[in-house]
Amino acid sequence: MQLNQLTVVDIPDEENQAETEPLLKHDGSEPQGRPLAAIPTVTKIDTHGITDNMMYHTRALTTWETFLMERSIWVCPDLWSMMARLALVCVATCIFTVLVVSDPISMKVSKFTEVSKFLNVVVGLLLGFFLSSSMNRWYSCVNGFLELLDAIRNLQMQFVALGVPEEHSILCLRYSFASAWLLFLQLQSETQRLSDARDGADPARALAARKADMWRQLTSKPAMIDGTESTMLLTSGEADDLKSTRDPPGMMWIWVAALMGRLAQDGFIPPMASPTYGRIMNLCQSAHAGIRQVRAAISVQAPFTYTHMLASLVHINNLLNACCLGIVAGLSLGTALSGTSFYKHLPLHNHVPASPHQIAQDWQNTVVTLLYCFFGTTGWKTKP
Repeated sequence: MQLNQLTVVDIPDEENQAETEPLLKHDGSEPQGRPLAAIPTVTKIDTHGITDNMMYHTRALTTWETFLMERSIWVCPDLWSMMARLALVCVATCIFTVLVVSDPISMKVSKFTEVSKFLNVVVGLLLGFFLSSSMNRWYSCVNGFLELLDAIRNLQMQFVALGVPEEHSILCLRYSFASAWLLFLQLQSETQRLSDARDGADPARALAARKADMWRQLTSKPAMIDGTESTMLLTSGEADDLKSTRDPPGMMWIWVAALMGRLAQDGFIPPMASPTYGRIMNLCQSAHAGIRQVRAAISVQAPFTYTHMLASLVHINNLLNACCLGIVAGLSLGTALSGTSFYKHLPLHNHVPASPHQIAQDWQNTVVTLLYCFFGTTGWKTKP
């Protein structure tokens, strides 16, 4: 039996390969060349099976290659820039302790590590909640996109089952696919505003340029639903109409709903009073709910008071760790230098030499404190 409505299109091998490629390259930019089509790239990241943040092999994570991956947090410049600043604070504190503390031998080095332990527990608890909330938002975004795409697929099945003419089916599906691409490109454009401000570019001009490029790509992207590449996702007139709306992805589904009403009046689908028509309209509402869910997960940020408090606690904890390590290192260095010619130039300091046991114990505490403060600080700084 042949279907004279929607036909199954045989997609060439290169198109199949393009569909398996990520929408974004590793640097976050869109692939060049044919609009919105992914171009295969070969980089060092591919040797570890990493395509993007959602496609990777876990085998490499079970080995020490975890520390060598280019997309890992260990190669983040911001992380090591902050660690360098904290190292300067630590060195300054160490020198200050050596010059100020007159009797480092009588000081118990291990007591200073207890200063930041309580704050470490509090910061760890709050960051745990923050990570859980971030992952929930990510899953909510994924579920929203899946809900939108499921609604498009179910709408296509309804058209095939009801025998809707192919030109009307293609028009509805074209609007549906265009809404998904509009949502993706709009969110991508909005998230790039922060990088524009950081790079010193004019945010308004950069946003206008990205929007113009988005509409250009949508009007030149083949829909790939009618067996040819002549039908684009949007026409120039449709793009001009959508430019004046505040929510182009949602407006696309209003157009689809209006077209459903017209098809019902023309007799191509059951009338409005029928359960089938209600089912079709529920698909439109489900797609709009998916768009709203994605926007809520991406565009709605956590309250500023919460994030500011959490960031302040992390910075305070890192500074306390740096100062604590500097004090412990300064006391250990002062103990090792006690009784030497260095302290003879400091009349207020004790010149009694320390025993080898005291020096070894202080350096042992210094090494333990270094590991504790270093990995604790890097752990907090690698949180999103």
